[in-house]
Amino acid sequence: MKKANKGMNYELVFIDSRKLEVLRDQYQKPLNKKRVAQIAANFDENIANEPKVNFRDGHYYVFDGQHTVAARVLRNGGKPLKIKCKVYRDLTKEQEAILFVQQNGFAATPTPSNKLRALLYAGDKEAIALNDATRSVGFILDLDGSLSKNHILCINMCMKLFRRAGAEVYTEALGIIYSAWKGCPESLHAEIIRAVTEFAKLYKGQYNTTRLVTLLSRVNPKFISRKIKTDFERPGKKKYIYPIYAIYNDSECGATLPLKF
Repeated sequence: MKKANKGMNYELVFIDSRKLEVLRDQYQKPLNKKRVAQIAANFDENIANEPKVNFRDGHYYVFDGQHTVAARVLRNGGKPLKIKCKVYRDLTKEQEAILFVQQNGFAATPTPSNKLRALLYAGDKEAIALNDATRSVGFILDLDGSLSKNHILCINMCMKLFRRAGAEVYTEALGIIYSAWKGCPESLHAEIIRAVTEFAKLYKGQYNTTRLVTLLSRVNPKFISRKIKTDFERPGKKKYIYPIYAIYNDSECGATLPLKF
């Protein structure tokens, strides 16, 4: 992921809260009213961060600290007030989105889905490649937390696998999952996606895809997830690869794969 904050300077400026805008329809998180109330109830001026704002095209856009802004207004009886902000000037909207992803400190860390949304908005090449590879198979990296058919929620896991295994193996593994279980939600848990991807990476060019799909389709993905979660003997990725390896090596299906892990 590219960095957006090198060489960028800001100044501390008091801004009328009515002028502070949040781009929730583009890359920001929805306002969490419960979090706003918690911040307001426990507000401590000694540790409160100044909201980070970009002045662009005559507007003040908040890219870090929208809940702090709302909490200050709430503490002021819902009336507008001037808030001290860290103001950057003339960053592009893409740079705003990258800075949103990089926020840390006392701010609530963006969720994986919000990070991906911001990176896609910013035109991040790796995020776009991951999204395109996932969609090419028929799956969707879900940005709204929807547990439903063909929707993948474990975005961080997918990004790690995409980086480690490469786009070709990642896409191949998702294709196997899609063909075997037709996008049922239980097949899109992190354990299953990692298991099939690790297997496809280790045995690339050595296994028969049709055979693997056929055998996996006969097994409930919940069974595989349970096997992985209760395997305390095999460390690291071995416990993920093993159930896929064992299913593939069914003695009634001909030649078996050698144990390589």
